[in-house]
Amino acid sequence: MATICKHCGVELSQEMDKCPLCGNLPGDNKPIRDRKKTDAFGFLKRSRNLWEAFGVITITTIALTILINFIVDKTVSWSLFVAGGLMCAWLYYTIYHFAKHYIAIWAPAALMVTLSNLMLIDALTGGLEWFVSLALPLSTAAFLLAASFTFVTNMIKYQGFNVLGFALLHIIAFCIVCEIFIKMHLHSTVNMRWSIFVAASGIPVAIMLIFIHYRLNRGNDLKSFFHI
Repeated sequence: MATICKHCGVELSQEMDKCPLCGNLPGDNKPIRDRKKTDAFGFLKRSRNLWEAFGVITITTIALTILINFIVDKTVSWSLFVAGGLMCAWLYYTIYHFAKHYIAIWAPAALMVTLSNLMLIDALTGGLEWFVSLALPLSTAAFLLAASFTFVTNMIKYQGFNVLGFALLHIIAFCIVCEIFIKMHLHSTVNMRWSIFVAASGIPVAIMLIFIHYRLNRGNDLKSFFHI
């Protein structure tokens, strides 16, 4: 016996599990668009509940850790490292939860969280010895390159080998920055060595990946490109 779709009035045969016109289930009183809105609202609610639960667990764990440290050692010492790490984890999740689609917000916010944690670690281990000369420039460079890579990949219309090529170029740039500041921190001089070899071997590969992608994008496949 044929059934009638409650949403558009199309007659459906018995073997049809959904309406070919509107896509709804024959016996479902709620249209697809309403189910999607409900599912999206439910997902946001569950995500917010998870964020709130994560925050409560983080604060409770930090408080218990500091309390245990104080009871055992009569002072607050190692618990500050645990507290800093847990708070950073919660702040990272907060940034992801509220601003994951806004690069201009999550990149500076995540950078500030990272720098604050590194400065705390350096301060608790004898003063600011390596934060200014090493952690600050390397962390800033890492986040700037990550933001740059995210921006470039979002601007690309067709993603393929070119993403690998751009990723390799950003990694090479970070290697160069690492060697510069590590040498400055350890020896107060810049004598570029290993990062030059990384750049010399990686840049041609990155250019080839980008070139292959745009050749393929014009209709060539790998076999025709390499004349196989």
